[in-house]
Amino acid sequence: LHLLRSLLGALQEERDLLMDEYRILFMTKVSCPTSEGSYHLAERGPLLGDVAAFYEAFRVKMRSESGPPDAMKIELAFMHYMALKKVNALEQGLTDEYEITEDAEKKFLDDHLGRWGERFGNKLRGVTEMKYYRILADLLKQWIAEECTSFQISPAPLPISLASLDHDDALQ
Repeated sequence: LHLLRSLLGALQEERDLLMDEYRILFMTKVSCPTSEGSYHLAERGPLLGDVAAFYEAFRVKMRSESGPPDAMKIELAFMHYMALKKVNALEQGLTDEYEITEDAEKKFLDDHLGRWGERFGNKLRGVTEMKYYRILADLLKQWIAEECTSFQISPAPLPISLASLDHDDALQ
């Protein structure tokens, strides 16, 4: 709640500057890449295929103009959709649907968003001086941490470089 109040205050203070900073952060300079593949050391194709498979399994269709399937906004929208599906399943008394949805949500967080979301938040926080974007980064990191705690998972963070890989991992 404190972060949300701070975000509202920052929005009021920095409103006129937000669009210019957005362009620098995510469009022109791209000082903070917004797609999961930008934080991977491996080829992006298999990653995109895996992310798309989650969406297809739940009949989620993204418009191509929305961005790549591994974009932060798309992955967050998917998590939002899954949360709504769980609420609907609870309201309808559909225990199996609830469990299937929760299992997929947990796996998506463990395999994707939970592996790179904190790094994205740290990157965003490090490349902007604007309070609004820094608070958004903190909110994202806090939400991911709380979701991981709730699901009792500890996603393996993506390696920063090949040198940070375990020797055994590098051989597999």
